[in-house]
Amino acid sequence: MNENQIAFLPNSMPSSLLTTASDYLLEGLNPIPLWNNKAPMLEKGHPFLYQLVNEDSLDRLFSKAEKIGVVCGDVSSGFECMDFDAKAGEPIAEIFQRIMTDPTANTIIKRNNLPIVKTPSGGYHIYYRQSERKQASRVLAYWETGKVMIETRGNGAYVATIPSEGYKQLHGASLTEIARITEEERDYLFSLAESMTRFIKTKSEHTTNGKWPEKFDINTVWGRYNETEVEEAKNILIENGWRCIRERRDGVQYWQRPGKPDGDDSTSATFGRLRNMFYCFTDNAPGFEKEKGYSLLDIFIIYKHGGDQKKAIQELEIRYGIQHYKPEPADDSETSDPTQNETDASGETDPQNTKDNRLPSDASKANTPPIPKFPIDGLPVFLQRLTVECSTVYGTPRDFWAASFFVATASAIGLSHILTGKYTNITALWWMFVAPSGTGKSEPLHFALNPLNKIDAENYKSYKKEKAVFDSVKNMTKSEKKEQDIHELPPVPICKQIILKDFTPESMAEVHNNNLRGILMYRDEIMGWINDIGRYRYAKSGEVETMLTTWTGLGTTINRKGQDPTRIDEPCITIAGGVQVKKLNDLTNDGRAENGMIQRCMFVWPDFCEKSHYKKETVSPESKQAYEQYINNLRGLSEDNTFELSDEAENLYEEFYNRNADKSNAEKVEFIKELYAKLDIMVLRLALIIQVMKLVCEGNASITIEPETMEYAIRITEYFRVTGLKVYHYLTSGAPSELSKKDVILFLRNTVGITNQSEIARIMKVKQQYVNSIFTGVK
Repeated sequence: MNENQIAFLPNSMPSSLLTTASDYLLEGLNPIPLWNNKAPMLEKGHPFLYQLVNEDSLDRLFSKAEKIGVVCGDVSSGFECMDFDAKAGEPIAEIFQRIMTDPTANTIIKRNNLPIVKTPSGGYHIYYRQSERKQASRVLAYWETGKVMIETRGNGAYVATIPSEGYKQLHGASLTEIARITEEERDYLFSLAESMTRFIKTKSEHTTNGKWPEKFDINTVWGRYNETEVEEAKNILIENGWRCIRERRDGVQYWQRPGKPDGDDSTSATFGRLRNMFYCFTDNAPGFEKEKGYSLLDIFIIYKHGGDQKKAIQELEIRYGIQHYKPEPADDSETSDPTQNETDASGETDPQNTKDNRLPSDASKANTPPIPKFPIDGLPVFLQRLTVECSTVYGTPRDFWAASFFVATASAIGLSHILTGKYTNITALWWMFVAPSGTGKSEPLHFALNPLNKIDAENYKSYKKEKAVFDSVKNMTKSEKKEQDIHELPPVPICKQIILKDFTPESMAEVHNNNLRGILMYRDEIMGWINDIGRYRYAKSGEVETMLTTWTGLGTTINRKGQDPTRIDEPCITIAGGVQVKKLNDLTNDGRAENGMIQRCMFVWPDFCEKSHYKKETVSPESKQAYEQYINNLRGLSEDNTFELSDEAENLYEEFYNRNADKSNAEKVEFIKELYAKLDIMVLRLALIIQVMKLVCEGNASITIEPETMEYAIRITEYFRVTGLKVYHYLTSGAPSELSKKDVILFLRNTVGITNQSEIARIMKVKQQYVNSIFTGVK
């Protein structure tokens, strides 16, 4: 026998069922009497699947019992069974052997001495205890026929077991000594069992010949959505009450359905069991069926369109510019509105002034892939929920909210934590929020920075009090000082400040030196700060270069004529603010596209950003209070803490770095090369911020950056790669001119590919007759 084989126990004489039931009950297992067919020998409607049997009633219950069962789940202290079944003669022994010979599974079973029982039908049971509450039974694997191969027996279920006739224990401890395995061990056994499946039940109509694809065809709207919109689909689930409980080592996530009470950690579905698959194993989630796999598009259809597939696909046709449904016949019976009598240069009626009818702000979108949603699934659950709540209440893209929480978190951390290793990195990053004026891009930053503003306000009050005392002593006469026994001035008061809005280079350096932990330079409209550069006679020549140096974390000296030099030894300066789309071109003035300043910026620029309708809802007081406490906890972190990359995280970083290098080497445009070069630094700084988030929100005190953190930081960085390219294409193609509705209609037809006149009329809020006149007048 090799070391990976499990030694099986010799057969032993069964004890009486009554004695065993008593032993089980004493050890926290809930025993129930069974008939030979394994049906409970109990009255219909009995409570014992969720309630312990009474010890005094054991004699009566088991007086005629033919088999003994043990109830699974909470009532038996987390007892759970992994059940290998073969009802139609399938080769279950082969499957079981593959599980047993897997080195990790073998180690888990041997280390915990888990009981293994062979059933009369030739199947197998593996018993263990687990810590999660109310874990329902679930199917892990199917045979080709769709019949169950491996399942768990969890809360509300039971198993027939030893010493019932036909059941033989092959390995492990007595059932009265069952070990409690860790979540990681249980997850591994589950993932291994799931890999044995030979059939996946699915409700999705958008698979390939009924088989779940390894990659979806992005030339169809359903394929593109299923391939690229993972974050959106997860966000839709969160918006509808689902929440991610945890993630396995293989990346599969466990999700809990809506309506579960606080403190209930049971799971209802997995995400990622197969590529981008949402697999539901509960029958209590409206819209979903038990033990079925769903695609991302299915989630979109169910929650965003009430199950109406056609409407969902028509919406995505507009988003992706791909048409599947044939246009409906044009209705030429509509008449034009006589009040809409303005004309454009060609003489066709234009129903309203052209100023607010320009193309989408990303006029060069054809050169840039669609902007993915800012990923939030790697955030601590508290920040995920807060992001979704705020985005929903204010009707603004979650990109702005998630990024704002990163800005506030980084500003609160400052230099209290740094990342060491081959490269030393800090939390300082430059964030630019891009959107048309009036679409709500400022509100997320206002909300996120409010706790820091409160800290600044309290610091200012303290400073004013200390300054009053200082001035009072300073203005005393010698006799007054002698009378009050004052021999020297108190320390000169310092006003500690985190957020700067209006400043000179010298004042910025002074404030930073008063707050060595770090500062945030923030403007609602960041161009205000850009335009301030050079407003002082001696500033223009060196201010930009100074800021570029501080971004790297290197010390810098500010020299001004007639003034003493000001030195910042360890700069940590985060920058954040909004940029109107039409102002983007101003960023390139004074050589900022050539000196690397723009490429250092992280542009938060979602594709779809419109002024939302007013909603009465507000962010809950509990959420506001919890967020303020989160920021205060960050500010309360001790100084001089360091992180290092774990070996696994460094491997992920190495892969990202090398892929990025290959992209850069293949690129001919110097602007893009510079953009890619900065991503190597951004990903490390983001990883540092995320790890501190986990420290404060989850109590994760690891001193190393974990691989999950690095993977999430890489996905965020890829978001900024795409938005950076979007900015580049916008700048090089020129700002979109203000177009008439006629031009927009032609854009929808010729570029986006929408030929349905009724649909265009609906989008543009005009009469179809007007659209028809445009179509027939211009070939």
